[in-house]
Amino acid sequence: MSQAPRPQIFVVAAQVAAELHFVMKQARSLSLTAKNARVIAVRAGHQASGFNAITDFIETLSTTTISQAQAINQIAIRVSKLAVDYQRRKGVITRLQRVQKVASDAEFIASTQAPFTAVNATYQALRERFYKDLQQLQEVIVEAQLHMRSAKVIATSSKVEANQAGEFEAALMVIAENIETISETIKDHLQRAKTLLDLHTDIGHLA
Repeated sequence: MSQAPRPQIFVVAAQVAAELHFVMKQARSLSLTAKNARVIAVRAGHQASGFNAITDFIETLSTTTISQAQAINQIAIRVSKLAVDYQRRKGVITRLQRVQKVASDAEFIASTQAPFTAVNATYQALRERFYKDLQQLQEVIVEAQLHMRSAKVIATSSKVEANQAGEFEAALMVIAENIETISETIKDHLQRAKTLLDLHTDIGHLA
């Protein structure tokens, strides 16, 4: 049974950007959750003193996640544009090679060598930039995934502190559960983005 063809990388880059769009939306939700947590913690006073300290970590987590998602998205857009240019140059090279092969004895054939050399030089430069950016894109996604590991600790700590908040326990427990749910959603989108890129890691795919 033959394998289905893989989508072109500029399509994949657009899909990665879409995943990162969802990451940013979730990170903003996390930021709103942190603000709500702080309001409740302030109202609870000494009953939620431990939770109040955790809100700083929640805000840092959301701010860093938004920044990482924006950075990843910018690289994904750059990769997508490079891939389009890359494929166009590849198409020109293929056509010139076909002409050189079919019309090898034609008197004008020598005139095709200069444009072929110029296009090929651009093609090779684009290829190098493309794979450099592709590697950077993979690295920053992995970095974001590692960063999100702290979310589990924060969610667990939030639940512990919520249990000790007396009459504010229920409200703070909702906050803790939101942190856990949003964090898991962010991890899912990051993993989807990484999986999409992992399908295109071999350099021969676009050679």
